[in-house]
Amino acid sequence: FLVAGAVVVCSGTSLADNKALNCSVLDKPTPGEPRVDHVFSRGEKFDDFDWNLSKELNAKENGQGNLVISPFSLKVVLAMLYEGAKGETAQQIGDALDLDNSTMFQRSNTRDRFSTILKSLQTSKGEYEIQIGTHVFIDKETEPKDLYLCKLQRYYNSDVEKVDFSDPAGAVRVINTWASKVTEGHIQHLISEAEAQSNTIMMLLNAVYFKGLWVNPFPENQTTTGPFHVSDTQKVDVQLMNVTSKFGYYNITELDAQLIRLPYLGDKFAMYVMLPNNKTGLDTLINSLGPERPLTQYIDNMTWTLVNLVMPKFEFDFTTSLRPTLEKLGLTNMFTSAADLTDIADIKSGSLVVSNVLQKAGISVNEIGSVAYAATVVELTDKFGGDEEVIEFKADHPFLFFIDDEKIRTTVFVGKVQTPKKAEAPTTDKNLPEAPVSRIDGSTTDNNLPPQTPGA
Repeated sequence: FLVAGAVVVCSGTSLADNKALNCSVLDKPTPGEPRVDHVFSRGEKFDDFDWNLSKELNAKENGQGNLVISPFSLKVVLAMLYEGAKGETAQQIGDALDLDNSTMFQRSNTRDRFSTILKSLQTSKGEYEIQIGTHVFIDKETEPKDLYLCKLQRYYNSDVEKVDFSDPAGAVRVINTWASKVTEGHIQHLISEAEAQSNTIMMLLNAVYFKGLWVNPFPENQTTTGPFHVSDTQKVDVQLMNVTSKFGYYNITELDAQLIRLPYLGDKFAMYVMLPNNKTGLDTLINSLGPERPLTQYIDNMTWTLVNLVMPKFEFDFTTSLRPTLEKLGLTNMFTSAADLTDIADIKSGSLVVSNVLQKAGISVNEIGSVAYAATVVELTDKFGGDEEVIEFKADHPFLFFIDDEKIRTTVFVGKVQTPKKAEAPTTDKNLPEAPVSRIDGSTTDNNLPPQTPGA
């Protein structure tokens, strides 16, 4: 599973003003409003933000430790903030996310982009589970502007709820209960009382929970204990999973790295693992990614290849304040008294500013797959044959991973594994069927399904 929660905390002095919400103004069509096809031709900077964020965050952590974030979750809350921003504040957010909104037509494009991606991510076939929640918590003494709330509800499917931030403990309890519900209990403490300060006016939140089953599961009886090289001088024994099957694969010679695609059931999501050939080369690899070397060019060059994949089981959480990282990326104005967020709410004195941006994320990767794909794996064997060379992909040292929604080409999670958890006795969930076992030729055995014939 993977989970992420992003929070934008806005502070100021509230001004109560009760008004009825009327969103009819948004029903007026935008002149020349386009179809949503443009969503799938995103600006390059929209993708560059993901990797610039990852590089800056890795540098902030000094290249040490595991890391996982949801760039999309962060972009959603920034876009929600952008809806209420003006002037330099809006310009900086727009530049970072490649949001050209100088006209009504272009602003409609931005809303279509996020609305379409959110709807796609919330579409499930039942072969994977994904939940996305967007929520705005507002101090009970504050009345944001109608138009702003209408935009959040219409375009970001965001619920709005009043809380009493003068009672930090009570506010935290309400907010954390919401986060726990969206993430199936995996994020129970998204914020603390220290983060719900008495001058907090609003919190904009997005939480993502994803659980997927491998198309090519790792047979549990092939998981062994082996060394993972954390550094030149340090190694730790971990549980190493092993499977030999057909994968999308590319040898990136210019980066001295390998790239492999691990699809999830449902024909929508996939994890990509990028492994430097040098056991200590992960930081160099991360810093090499960017506009001049877009990942799409490597993904587009992947070919179906018979691979012996060795990868550790891993599970970890990651919590960080993203304010320093965003400031490095040019988003400085919204954190200062110069911030112009006047389209969000009128306040009594001073100005409405962003005090912090927080994200908590977690990931757990193990062998578990599904019996449903056994026949399709056999079909792949018929197409590609079983006589080709087996490529070795041995992730026994730090590597990068990212999870994409391939239908709309959106990166949902990015992370790196620096230190997997130490080896423990293998456990099996008795409530799950036995995973199919992949043979060297790419076919499978499955004790839970009747025998299949090639091409079935």
